[in-house]
Amino acid sequence: MATQFPYTYYSCPCINPTDSTLPEQDDTFDPSSPRAAFSLYPLEHLLYCTECHQVRCPRCTAEEVVCWYCPSCLFEVPSSTVRSEGNQCTRSCYNCPQCTAPLAVNPLDPPESTSETLTGPFILTCPYCTWSSLDIDLKFDKPNNITGQLSGSKRPEPSTPVDTPDPDLSRASSPKPDPKTRDEVFTALNAFYKNQITHDVDAPGHAFAEQAFSSPHSISRLLNLYSTGKKLKRQRPKPMSEALTPADGLVLFDPESELDTIKRTAAGGWEGTLGGDKAAINTEARFVDDARPVASLLRTKRAKRCRACRTLLSRPEPKISTTRYKIRVVAGSNVPRVGLRPLGAKARATAVSGLGGLGAEVPSLKPLLPSHFVLTLTNPLFDAVKVTLATARDTTGPVKARVTILCPAFEVGANTDVWDEALARDGGGGSQGGGGVPEAGKVWERGRNWVGVVVEVVPAGDAVRGEVLEIAVFVRVEYEAGGDLDGAGKREVGFCNPIWSSG
Repeated sequence: MATQFPYTYYSCPCINPTDSTLPEQDDTFDPSSPRAAFSLYPLEHLLYCTECHQVRCPRCTAEEVVCWYCPSCLFEVPSSTVRSEGNQCTRSCYNCPQCTAPLAVNPLDPPESTSETLTGPFILTCPYCTWSSLDIDLKFDKPNNITGQLSGSKRPEPSTPVDTPDPDLSRASSPKPDPKTRDEVFTALNAFYKNQITHDVDAPGHAFAEQAFSSPHSISRLLNLYSTGKKLKRQRPKPMSEALTPADGLVLFDPESELDTIKRTAAGGWEGTLGGDKAAINTEARFVDDARPVASLLRTKRAKRCRACRTLLSRPEPKISTTRYKIRVVAGSNVPRVGLRPLGAKARATAVSGLGGLGAEVPSLKPLLPSHFVLTLTNPLFDAVKVTLATARDTTGPVKARVTILCPAFEVGANTDVWDEALARDGGGGSQGGGGVPEAGKVWERGRNWVGVVVEVVPAGDAVRGEVLEIAVFVRVEYEAGGDLDGAGKREVGFCNPIWSSG
């Protein structure tokens, strides 16, 4: 919840269930229900769909990746490279395994003058915590292509499997180095089982024929599948052999390594082990001395579409160095902005800003005594709108109160040029109202594109001290849309406006 009171939240239409099998519920919005916590957002966090004429929250939008880029070097990475190399930068961008700060490539023996050429070996150093790759005995021959040098030092190239029908003969004829890391074990197991499936699927009616593995029998399987001749009987699959050697991905329990781990933990204590956040990025290391540099994770620029009609709501510029948007339909430019302030406070400008009466003192609500607030609606459209407000007579939640909107229906002017309001003020017009006694059916104050009405709140006698009184107000906006193709348009927005109550 926000810390400034009063403040305004807007309810997204996705809170209403669309399943017809669910029982019918009351249409009155309950801001105290558990489901309401997932549909209330500030106006600045919402988008607007011009086809559905509804606000869209992050749950109502579908994201599409526009581009991948590295946040360190700001180079764009193709999606094919991301699929093959993973979600990491393939250049020389690495982070410190201790403090996650970007690492710098420096020569081990820096030259005495700047005119001399840098010569190896090179190391990775952290300018923040003074960690270096010398702590794990890691040096590089070149200052570039750090990823290639790291992969060559810790991961041998996988050997090509021999194309023989018997996997046992294949293992005996092509010796492979034993895998050491988790990635190597997974690669060995994947190659071992895929090799069996590829060589076992010889018959057209084999059980594994439906699986999309690369095999020279793929075309024959498809031809037999759609042929009109005699159907072949499905053959029983041959039992698959399991990995029996470390070269195939078998990992054997080594009691000596476990005892060594226990001794190192007892000697170095918990300070020598990697924490939960560091162990998540260094899956191969248990201790601080074994932590390796971590490649910078890639980030994405994403476009957003409406889940209902697939209309594009937001699309950033594909250029990495810019933060501008090519398309961005925000809700603040299409739905009225609502603000709330105590009656008599001189803070209409801040009340319209979206956080309600920011900077204005909110009085305490006293039980059984009426309190008056000014609900201000600002029209961002270039057409005059007709607004209808509705609220429940009695509020729900820990604080019970009776709420009355003195003027539930009114018109708001168009968002025209600000000079029109200045000229009208000089001619005796401009903002009107703001004085006297609140009356039913009468607008309290009015401006160029905003209107303020009075809301009366009477807390119940058993009001809880220090709790928040939440008032759900339903707004219906109707106006004649510009253009001959659109015709008349209706806009409906539900939002919650909590008021601070100290009993």
